[in-house]
Amino acid sequence: MKGLLRFAIWAIASFWAAYYGLMLSGITDVSPVQEPLYSVPLVTAAFLFLLANIIEAAMSFRRRGLPGLVWVLGVALLCGGLWLGSFMSYDASVVVTEGQTIDANYLKSAANVKYMGKHARARDISVTLKELRPEFSKDGKQLEGLSATFAANQEGGAESSFELFGSGSREVEGLRLSISEFGYSPRFVLYDENGKTLDSSFVYLKLFPPGSEDYFRLFSPLTYYVRYYPDGAVEGEPAHYAVRVARNKDLIFDRDVKPGEKFSFENASMSFPEIRRWTKLRLRSNPGRPLVFAGLAGVIIAMLLFIRRGRSR
Repeated sequence: MKGLLRFAIWAIASFWAAYYGLMLSGITDVSPVQEPLYSVPLVTAAFLFLLANIIEAAMSFRRRGLPGLVWVLGVALLCGGLWLGSFMSYDASVVVTEGQTIDANYLKSAANVKYMGKHARARDISVTLKELRPEFSKDGKQLEGLSATFAANQEGGAESSFELFGSGSREVEGLRLSISEFGYSPRFVLYDENGKTLDSSFVYLKLFPPGSEDYFRLFSPLTYYVRYYPDGAVEGEPAHYAVRVARNKDLIFDRDVKPGEKFSFENASMSFPEIRRWTKLRLRSNPGRPLVFAGLAGVIIAMLLFIRRGRSR
């Protein structure tokens, strides 16, 4: 019975250490379910597990010796990494268009924050998307690769450039950055009936693959539905938009327009003179990660020592 209990504790600890270490390593882009991971029950369970290991090691120190000491140290580091991460981890994502700069203030106000510890702070860093390079399948309907060039500028420091690829992540100024997803951001220009510019802005829309429709609204009862066909997406046709404008359920405009072409509806007109690409940038910071790796190494070393001692007997 005692051996079965010991095996169960080892199995649970090994799985927890391996899973937690993998999720925080950045090797995989799968997002960890951080809210339950840093919940009060799990943090409490980690404390109780550490306490049980310390008591058990103290009661059987002579029998376990060095492997037992290394095991307890590894578990302590793992638990410490979990606790530190629960208080100071930061995980947010934001859509960024080519040429757009995001800073700490923008992240605080506009980012989709997945998890933020009680004492976590967004780093005082500005990040600019210089160029986004998608790779398409032969028919242009599937995204097969994604890479980007960014520039980072921390307050008081020089600007530095770096590359990001959709299949991995990178540590920049204490933040782990990664990219995912792809779309187009057309810039609209809205004119009044006299041709005066009323509004102009980039809007990120999910217009990929070609023919996908998305919409946006302004401060009016009108809804603008847009499809974008890049050059070559439709055989024999250059790049163009398919635009529909609706007032509530009434369709007031519906036809194809060229980039930069001005089209009129009711008492206004609009054009799409420019289009850029966008991606979703994820920013993560977890000061507990080094402790997790150190603790994971300690647990593995302790297991090897136990196995070696068992074989020597």
